[in-house]
Amino acid sequence: MERPRVNAPAAHTPGPERRHWPAIVIGAGPAGAACAIRLAREGVHVLLLDRACFPREKACGGCLNARAIAQLDALGLTNPVARFGAPALTRLELVVRGHTHALPLGASVAVSRATLDAALVDIARGNGVRVLQGVRAGVGAMTEYGRAVRCEEAAGVRTLTADVVIVATGLSGRALPVDVCGPLVAKPGSRVGVAATIDAAYEPPPGVVRMCVARGGYVGLARQEGARLDIAGAVDPAFLRAHNGTPDAVRALLKEAGVPAPEGLDHARWRGVPHLTCRRAHAAAPGVFVAGDARGYVEPFTGEGVAWALDDAAALAPIALAAVREGWSAAHAHAWEACIRRRRGAKSLSALLARALRSPAAADALGAIVSRVPGVAGPVLRLAGRAPPRGHTPPEVSPA
Repeated sequence: MERPRVNAPAAHTPGPERRHWPAIVIGAGPAGAACAIRLAREGVHVLLLDRACFPREKACGGCLNARAIAQLDALGLTNPVARFGAPALTRLELVVRGHTHALPLGASVAVSRATLDAALVDIARGNGVRVLQGVRAGVGAMTEYGRAVRCEEAAGVRTLTADVVIVATGLSGRALPVDVCGPLVAKPGSRVGVAATIDAAYEPPPGVVRMCVARGGYVGLARQEGARLDIAGAVDPAFLRAHNGTPDAVRALLKEAGVPAPEGLDHARWRGVPHLTCRRAHAAAPGVFVAGDARGYVEPFTGEGVAWALDDAAALAPIALAAVREGWSAAHAHAWEACIRRRRGAKSLSALLARALRSPAAADALGAIVSRVPGVAGPVLRLAGRAPPRGHTPPEVSPA
């Protein structure tokens, strides 16, 4: 028997006055927008909510690896080099203690999250997703009509319901009460993420990712679309506290690695991410799925975060679709949790590499090996998520 709906006439209205939705997605980053697109393509009416107004920046390295490019291609966002004027990345430079180790990169692109996320939201709209920005959304109680979602907007507060709610709000976790899926718990020793984008006449040139490793963390430098310099790093909290703010900490890391700091760090708009390694106890609850960074995150070394988010969306979409069509059951929650367990290996390997490279001596030794011994770079880059699997042909990233 069909579940009763709140305000039945409005339940079938596609506009913003609709009170009940088959699917509500909270968070319009890569994981949330991709989930919304995939569900909408299956004929599901989807409401996509975000507290920000797009375009907006995020703390992110902004590097898309081969997996991310393939996922974007499947969503309809093809050839980001030509579409955004984003540089194709051809070389990774690992800089440690004044030594530079160069590794070839293939099928990678540097693009800002402001540009990428706005493009994904546009694709979602084009697939029939209803997008509302500037909305503070929070997961409410399970009701007879579905899971409640409280929405705070400029016009006031209203409560909607949905058969399925997907929470993809990143590491903030604001939309999800701790009694639903548990809190995001940081791993002891977790680093803090910092990022900024500046206009600077400074190395590296377009096409190069420069990873600068020091004892207190690492900093990545890459040119994005418009030749702007993206600076993103992972810093030990104690190292950050020991310096007079983020700019000084970044300067100190670059100096130890042997790289001159660009001008403009003090005037940059720095964004932060607390606890780069964290995990939530559960990724599903009645009427709720948690996707992307909101369910947990592992400190990356070379910017695999967007690929992980898009992989989550591709894996979750068929499970969420089944929950919408069949009605929620514990089997859907178990399916998502099992899917996460099966896919945990790739993140674990990347985390292992990131932890090993916390030591500048280890990073220097590994960099020397992979840059000098033929055949070693490929497996290491695949471990880091920066090279496609063997036999995989990535989508086109050429400017034409």
